[in-house]
Amino acid sequence: MWGKRIITYLSFIATLGLSISQTNSAEARPKEPLPPTTPSQKKDTDLEKIVEPKPVKISQSLEAKAKKYNLARKQREIKRNKLRKEYKKAGRKGRKSVLKKTRKYLYDQIVNQIFPKWYGVPFIYKGRCGRVQNPYQKDGCTHCSGFSGAILKGVGFKLDRDTYIRQDYGESYLTTKKYFFPGKSRDPKSVGKFVESVKKRGEGIYTVALDKHMGFLVYGRITSSTGKILPKDLYFIQASYFPKREVVHENAMKSPTIRFLRKFGPACGDILSQTYLQKWLFNKPIIKKRARKH
Repeated sequence: MWGKRIITYLSFIATLGLSISQTNSAEARPKEPLPPTTPSQKKDTDLEKIVEPKPVKISQSLEAKAKKYNLARKQREIKRNKLRKEYKKAGRKGRKSVLKKTRKYLYDQIVNQIFPKWYGVPFIYKGRCGRVQNPYQKDGCTHCSGFSGAILKGVGFKLDRDTYIRQDYGESYLTTKKYFFPGKSRDPKSVGKFVESVKKRGEGIYTVALDKHMGFLVYGRITSSTGKILPKDLYFIQASYFPKREVVHENAMKSPTIRFLRKFGPACGDILSQTYLQKWLFNKPIIKKRARKH
C-alpha cells in the first residue's frame, strides 16, 4: 500500500517539473513580431480618434465676412458725414474739390471693394434673391435688378427697390442725357459704336438698361474676381444668366449679353455725376416715386 502511494507521488512530481520546464522555455523563446497593420486597419483605428467634423466652420466664415461687409457700409456712412460737413463749410471752389474727392472715393468703393465681393454669387430669378443685400448671406443669390439695387444701396445711395425696378429697368435713375444704342440689333459694328460713345464720356460708372436686363458699365481699371487689377477698358458688370449664371465682369466689346439683348437699344447714365454725388452726400433718394394710376 505504501509502495503504491510513493510511486504515485513520484510520478506527480515528475509531471509538475516537466510542465514548469516547458513554461520557462516558452518565456525564454523570443517573441515573434506582429504583422504590420494594413492602411484600412489603420484608418479604422484612426477613426476612433477623429473628433466630429465642424460644418459650422464654413458658415462662421461666411458670417464673419457678412459682418465685415456690413461694417464697411457703416464706415461709408461715417465717411459720408465727414464729406458732407466739408461740403457745407467749403465755398464754391471748395465744393468742386469735395465733389471730386467724393467721386474718386465712390469709384474706388464700388469698383475695388464692392464688386469683387459679389463676383460668383449665383443668378436665380426669384423674388427673395432680388432682396439680398449682402453677398455673404446664407443661400445668397441675386438677379439683374436685385444686384444693381444692392450695389447702389451698398455704397450708400438711397432708393426704393420696388420703385426702382418698376420704372423701365433702370431708365428712371439715369442722368438728364440718355445715350441709346446706335445702329441695328446684333451688329458688331453697332457694339463698337456704343462702346466708343461711352468711352468718350470719360472714366466712370454707368448704369445700363437693355431690353429686359440691367447692369453697370465701368470705364477704367477694375479689380477682377481673383483680385487682379485689370487694365483700363470698358467693362460690363452684371448678374448674368448666360453663359454663366452668376455675377461676372466682362469686356463690354466681347459681352454676349450686350450683343444679344438690344432689340430696343440700351440707355446708360453716369451714377457719379454731380447731381448724384450731391444726392449721395445728403442722403436723398435718387428716384422719385411715381404716383400710381388708379
